[in-house]
Amino acid sequence: MNFPYKAGSLFTGIGGFCLGFEYQGFKTIWAIENDPASVNTYMHNVNDVRIVHINGEPASITDVSAAGSDLEPVDVLHAGFPCQSFSQAGGRKGFDDPRGKLFYEIIRIIKGFKDKRPPVLILENAPYLRHGDGGSWFIEVKNDSRPNLFGIYDLRIVQTDVHSVSLFIEMNLHILLLWVRSK
Repeated sequence: MNFPYKAGSLFTGIGGFCLGFEYQGFKTIWAIENDPASVNTYMHNVNDVRIVHINGEPASITDVSAAGSDLEPVDVLHAGFPCQSFSQAGGRKGFDDPRGKLFYEIIRIIKGFKDKRPPVLILENAPYLRHGDGGSWFIEVKNDSRPNLFGIYDLRIVQTDVHSVSLFIEMNLHILLLWVRSK
């Protein structure tokens, strides 16, 4: 298959997002997942992807950088960052939980691409991210993403032209947040 677009994956898990993107013409060229069992399953699910390693072990996102880990710029960056901190079923500690703070690693990696930042960012998490702590968690995600991306609009589908869209989809178990750079 000829892939016209390249994707990078953070908090890769076993590759569900990567497979979905592959079916739509996006080739995942690198992925970051620190759980060895997940990486093993990922390698059975998705072919020809560079799993980032450090010292022979799957890398933790906290140890990876765009330049230091030789991450090639991508058209889409997707990340299903840990939801336990933001889930109604979890502790609801938000950014006070170390797992919740891993969101900032996404922003750090995006900044590392400098002028080659991905034009599309997709985040996946639990729906309660939107409402937790009176909505402040979602506002923090939005506000911390805004200066590092190229335009965030309303939380509903907004189409200003063919090149700038912001999409917010809430499903039963997950939310997807999609930011697309305005050209």
